[in-house]
Amino acid sequence: MNNFHFFICERIDKSLQQAIFSLRHQVFTLEQGIPQQMDQDGKDLSAIHLVVTQNKKVIATARLEKLCHKSVLLSRIAVKKDFRKKGLAREIVKKMIDYGKEKGFLQINVNAHHHLIPFYKELQFKIAGEPISLLQYSLQPMHQMLIKVYENPPAPLLQDQPDIPIKGNGTQKNIDC
Repeated sequence: MNNFHFFICERIDKSLQQAIFSLRHQVFTLEQGIPQQMDQDGKDLSAIHLVVTQNKKVIATARLEKLCHKSVLLSRIAVKKDFRKKGLAREIVKKMIDYGKEKGFLQINVNAHHHLIPFYKELQFKIAGEPISLLQYSLQPMHQMLIKVYENPPAPLLQDQPDIPIKGNGTQKNIDC
């Protein structure tokens, strides 16, 4: 993919944090008008970050925040303007889904801007509740189950699987933390 290098960082040092914050400041604060203090919410040091570089420069990033031992929130996806419309955001989301599966999380959540709902639906995310208002933005909670969860599992699965608490109406399920 065009000499892009993807790195998942479970810990970030000061120089990488500065590069991530610089890109997010450009995208979120300058381009989208989101106050910097809302972006820099103090959760970055405990979060997992995906960083995309080209020629050793950070061109895209995303954050995965543990909500509980079973569920994570994907947020802060930022792609430098010159690199948009090249499939980077889609690849970032796919890599974070793969990471979540690899680490044993049951569910990955996003709060999608309204215009991005079709994008996330293409990636198998489902609507998970009522929209949330944040400043002038309407965000739609969405999630994707990272493992198959059954309300009425077939008999062989009942013996082999741990109990997974679920709630929902049969079509939409949320993991209880």
